[in-house]
Amino acid sequence: MITVVGESVLDLVSRDGGRTYTAHPGGSPLNVAVGLARLGRPTAFVARISGGAPGEMLREHARANGVDLRWSVPAREPATLALVRIDQTRQPANDLYVEGTADWQWQDAEPRFPPRPRVLHAGSLASWTPPGGDRIAAALTRARAEDGVLVSFDPNVRPARAWYAGPPRVRASWTRSARETPSPPACWTRWYATATPIPARSAVCRPRPWPGSSTTRPRSPR
Repeated sequence: MITVVGESVLDLVSRDGGRTYTAHPGGSPLNVAVGLARLGRPTAFVARISGGAPGEMLREHARANGVDLRWSVPAREPATLALVRIDQTRQPANDLYVEGTADWQWQDAEPRFPPRPRVLHAGSLASWTPPGGDRIAAALTRARAEDGVLVSFDPNVRPARAWYAGPPRVRASWTRSARETPSPPACWTRWYATATPIPARSAVCRPRPWPGSSTTRPRSPR
């Protein structure tokens, strides 16, 4: 099983200047989990998912695509929201509402992972936003040390969103837990760009060393 840990975000998208919005389940880690499940890979999503209507939309989207949510945590905090306005030139303007939302509030004994996962993938905002980011990093470090699991990390660091930690903190906390990163762009981007799914064996790329670094560089699927 491949396990993905991170946030789920409800994207509210407007194409009429903000007069009306349509809700779309999203968030980078949830999208990764859904993509893997669609490719036929047994996939678990580990997240803190809010209750209420937004959280139920996120859960239903994951379940409908075959994602295992048994290790996700029901949360009382609100869901993270992204308001996206698309202008006449099809360019998006984003507002992200993250203060006090469910995705970052992991407790001391969390997160918990399925037993003996093949790969643990983490990344995006949940991996480096306090207070939960340090707990995710610690849990992945333990899993790598105890089970020898392959850890994949996609920081998804954006200058406009590095309001808490920023890249130096990301590098310091994650180089301890992610030494091999079968980073997905070549594989998963290809899946989204094709009319039919690529073979399931291509869902995880084979890593190769990145010269001068303890991390790895993506290799295109064979």
